[in-house]
Amino acid sequence: VVSRDNRSVFCVEGYFTHTLPITQSEVIISKALSFLFWSIASGLVAGVSFFILTYSSDSWRLVATFFREFPYLISHYFGPIRGSNKIAVILLAMTVLIAPLTEILNIYLCIGIGNKFRHKITAGVVAYLVISSISSTLVGLLINNITSRMVFTQNFNTTHFVGESNFLPLMITLSLLAIGQTVLYFFGIKYIQEKQLNLE
Repeated sequence: VVSRDNRSVFCVEGYFTHTLPITQSEVIISKALSFLFWSIASGLVAGVSFFILTYSSDSWRLVATFFREFPYLISHYFGPIRGSNKIAVILLAMTVLIAPLTEILNIYLCIGIGNKFRHKITAGVVAYLVISSISSTLVGLLINNITSRMVFTQNFNTTHFVGESNFLPLMITLSLLAIGQTVLYFFGIKYIQEKQLNLE
């Protein structure tokens, strides 16, 4: 991913890429969606291949049990899947889908930052470590702030780890963080490719 994006945007191929009759936003989106598609496809192929290689009746039973028990796990830890919890589950699914795209754009941004320095690879790696550290720290602080104010609820013999009243605010925060990071990374790489581009 790093090598291909670097060649097509910041090296000799970049002269062709940047003369196409499309905007930088379209370049970024097309490359990100293309990588996302192939990442999902390769992940599915790898998963199916591993599953076939390790096939047994127990493995099928384990997978079936997981999907069958997943709603129970959600309801056990966060309360029944109804009302606000349905919205929270949708936000959870959306956040899981956005996460790979966020990571891809983070990688592209770090490639762009790295190409502004003499030692491109080192600068890109350092940029990735710094951005990822700051991002994980901020997310951790926000999550800790939310969970520290959560009220544990108990219903007869069932104790919900988070509870219905807390699940939706938690997922709203996580989804907004994921969207915020994605937008920030997108406009960061867009700025670099439009205003700070330095082709080899």
